[in-house]
Amino acid sequence: MAKIFEQELPGEGSVLVAVAFNVHGTRMATSTSDRAVKIWDYDGSESKPWKSVAVWKDAYGTVSHLSWGHPQIGQFLAMSCCDRRIIICKEMSSKSNSIYLELQSWKNVFTIVLPHFPATDIQFSPIEMGLILAVSTTDGKIWLYSAPSDNLYNWEMVQSVYIPFKCTKLIWNPSYKREKLPKNRSIIKVHQEQKKRPLPRDYIRNALRIGRPTRTAYDPNELPKMPFVPTDNDQYILIPQHQMLAAISDEPSKNGKGLISFVQYFPAAKQWYPLSVKFDGKEPVYDLSFIPRLNRCYDMFLVASGQIHLYTLFQILNKNGVVRYQLNLINTFANEKEGIFKVSWDLIGSSVFSAGTDKSIRLWRENEKHKFINTAVVTPS
Repeated sequence: MAKIFEQELPGEGSVLVAVAFNVHGTRMATSTSDRAVKIWDYDGSESKPWKSVAVWKDAYGTVSHLSWGHPQIGQFLAMSCCDRRIIICKEMSSKSNSIYLELQSWKNVFTIVLPHFPATDIQFSPIEMGLILAVSTTDGKIWLYSAPSDNLYNWEMVQSVYIPFKCTKLIWNPSYKREKLPKNRSIIKVHQEQKKRPLPRDYIRNALRIGRPTRTAYDPNELPKMPFVPTDNDQYILIPQHQMLAAISDEPSKNGKGLISFVQYFPAAKQWYPLSVKFDGKEPVYDLSFIPRLNRCYDMFLVASGQIHLYTLFQILNKNGVVRYQLNLINTFANEKEGIFKVSWDLIGSSVFSAGTDKSIRLWRENEKHKFINTAVVTPS
């Protein structure tokens, strides 16, 4: 049975500004309105499972956003401040039991100063992509910084990418970047019947997802539907190969455009570019969660916007060598009254966890009819 731990984090009346967990969920960093940054370790005790192990104060202002780096490289943290500074902090090893040395065990190793506007979010990339820090700012730009994996003291600005709205959250696609291209690409079978009814949905799940040309003949009477209808020019479904980053906004759309934008790295040009993906939703987007790709030749992700929306994203190559992006809404679930603002997948993409404005955490599972059913609810006592 799931259990919720409630622990008051001491701050002497200050307001909690930002919280960030490391990749394993065993360490937590918090910042408060009194400019204090604290590091907490989880010890599993019943009464107070989180223990404060380090604390320091920023001399110039409140820390607004926090992001943990991958522990494989070391224990380090990125902090964004209201004065346009991004500070990289690293935990220094100390075997002394002295309280003084314990509290002083974190050191500022590098400071990034943003050109004009403060940050709205900061996120480290997954470890497979190297050491990349993405920073979104209030002017609608995403700044990308990189550093060698073994040197946190040397960060360089790689590129800035413009998006058509003020980003409030960044999400990396966690799927592994392949070092070698697959020998084959997934073939789209163009059939006359496709103009009347879509290709089968399981056509992707069973044949195309392994990235090999399928030998299965298309029979519209035997196979269920697929999310989109290919055109006569479509030849291949490309298996995504490279880093991808999503930007969302929880503010209402001002120009009538969608509030999700995707940015992808193209090795041939050595540049990051926004993808020409049309997202029709105009409601504020509070969270986005990519599903582990595993063997699929397309991306899937969840969007929390009051309800939970499930989308697929295909990269399709036509006969002229031009790639187009096909975005499709597959499913919508959860009640609008629940006010879903946070979604997350498990490691294998079989279960969905959501948090709503009613302070409840819900578990969703897909049944044999491809509908998501709420199987458990955890509510604070």
